[in-house]
Amino acid sequence: MIAIPTSAEADVVPCPSLRLADNEIHTYFYTTGFNSFRAVADYAMDTLDSTTDMVSQLPETPEFCEFRQTDVWWWSTNLAAGVRGQMSCAGWYTNGRCWSYDIDLDFTELDQSSLDWEDRQKTACHELGHTLSISHNTTDGAGSCMISGEIPNANLQYRRYSSHHISHIAALY
Repeated sequence: MIAIPTSAEADVVPCPSLRLADNEIHTYFYTTGFNSFRAVADYAMDTLDSTTDMVSQLPETPEFCEFRQTDVWWWSTNLAAGVRGQMSCAGWYTNGRCWSYDIDLDFTELDQSSLDWEDRQKTACHELGHTLSISHNTTDGAGSCMISGEIPNANLQYRRYSSHHISHIAALY
């Protein structure tokens, strides 16, 4: 018997354990240790920009990257064993929206298979999705970058948001 997925209505958005980004423009910047991995962050931000109503923006001047002005900071970090990436909010506005997120990626943990580049893209997309209040393993998440763990193959669907997630992002922002 083949299990037929139920509708994605069980996907609680915004994710109860997360908060919303401050607006539809997602500015980002790389920390010094992330410089050699810029293509990974660029992929995730470009995917967000090209597939949703969100706008990604890399500031042209360092002055922009001051307190509360950059939405996403990309970090290359040594995380706990088995942890490939994580997202955290650096601070909250009084309205419950996050003014700045840190995305930490552990490239030693990510580079464990023949699909290292694709897995880096998937994980960057995945953690960025959390900054938009998209949660893990939703009914529709298994066929998108929101799948947990390594990707099963190099199909593009695992490095993009599903149509279900895109509709939630459009409704929230």
